[in-house]
Amino acid sequence: MNGKKEDILMLVFVISFLVSVFFLCSGRSTIHDLRIGADNIRTELNNAREAQRKEADAIGRASEAAGRSTEAISNSQRTTEEIKRMERKDAELIAECQSILRTVRARGSKENQN
Repeated sequence: MNGKKEDILMLVFVISFLVSVFFLCSGRSTIHDLRIGADNIRTELNNAREAQRKEADAIGRASEAAGRSTEAISNSQRTTEEIKRMERKDAELIAECQSILRTVRARGSKENQN
């Protein structure tokens, strides 16, 4: 009976030893594979970070361009209003000049008739 217990104990020890060796060996390749995966993920994250930085720069440039466009539009609107005011003044001056010419012509015709 002692011999059977020793054989069973030896068999359990050998099986345990083989199972632990299997897990140790298979675990190393898994860890190696995990390193490769982690390196790939790190590279992808770095690429994503760089792409995000470039996009942020592009958005910043677009924002600046939009600000300059808004300022240019405001300047154009002010210039347009100023031109309209000048046109009104010019129209008033032309009307006043035409009125003066009519008055002068009317006086001239009266004087020529007399």
